[in-house]
Amino acid sequence: MLFVRFCRSFSSKHSCSWTPFYRFPLFKQSAFTLLELLVCLVLVGVLLVSGAPGLQGWVQRSQADQAQARLLGLLQYARNSALSFGVPVSVCGSRVSGVCDGEWSAGVLIFLDLDGDGQHSGDERVLRVAAGAEQVRVAWRSFGNRPFLQFTPLGFTRGQSGNFTLCVASDPAPLARQLIVSAGGRVRVAVDADGDGQVEDANGDPLRC
Repeated sequence: MLFVRFCRSFSSKHSCSWTPFYRFPLFKQSAFTLLELLVCLVLVGVLLVSGAPGLQGWVQRSQADQAQARLLGLLQYARNSALSFGVPVSVCGSRVSGVCDGEWSAGVLIFLDLDGDGQHSGDERVLRVAAGAEQVRVAWRSFGNRPFLQFTPLGFTRGQSGNFTLCVASDPAPLARQLIVSAGGRVRVAVDADGDGQVEDANGDPLRC
């Protein structure tokens, strides 16, 4: 509420007074009714349900891509370490710290493999221990069927050309990823060469989980 001063003049006399002035809003204010709120909630629920499959697919693709990038970094680190230290460096699947048990999905162990047997001994230095990615399965297959991957001091593998296949536990082939390891020790990412939404292996065949 405002007060406005009004003045009146009578010959030589002036008379002034303060008069209240009420200011009303230009638009009438109103709140949502219960029915309107319920309708809004229903619409939001429909949008969430319809978008859930797409969101879930995006999360799964992100899991697969992150797991692949992480494993690629570990393999490159192992190869560079073999070149730097001048001794064999082995990479193995490991559920229990310091033990090579072939459980690639559970974790990765990288160590200086002084005797070259692919098994970690107490006197062999551990270079890196990494936990596995949640909801991502990892499988290693190579020539010679050795459960570990070893890099020589020259950066080569022990004749172990092969691949790591990564699969999201809750989804089939479209989310499969693969790292291809050459006998020369180089690691490359398998790609979707034909653009059909599914990654192909080294032979050009679609990946299978």
